[in-house]
Amino acid sequence: MPAIAVCHHSRRPQLECETPLVPLAAAETVIEEASQWLSQPLPRRYAPALAHRARRCYAHGHFFRRRLREPGDRGRDWLYCFLRHWLAARLQADRPHLYARLPLSFSAGKPAV
Repeated sequence: MPAIAVCHHSRRPQLECETPLVPLAAAETVIEEASQWLSQPLPRRYAPALAHRARRCYAHGHFFRRRLREPGDRGRDWLYCFLRHWLAARLQADRPHLYARLPLSFSAGKPAV
């Protein structure tokens, strides 16, 4: 999977082509945020998987697409919210001991503060 999406003529909407959002960079930021909160590095392989999920949800989900197209910073904030939620779910499945240390609000998409 390339780090930068190439805009093909596709029937499905493409996240990087239709918005200024870069899901891979956002996913790396969310992983870094969680890593700092946990004081433990998380696998970098989570970032491409999260970005891929964001692209698929954008291509197939009207609700998701509508949220990410909101004006100003709201689309970006929604992307971060979804990425945090998905990362929490991934940690719950793969590393439950780390998931237990995250604040509950992280699963709801709020930043770990």
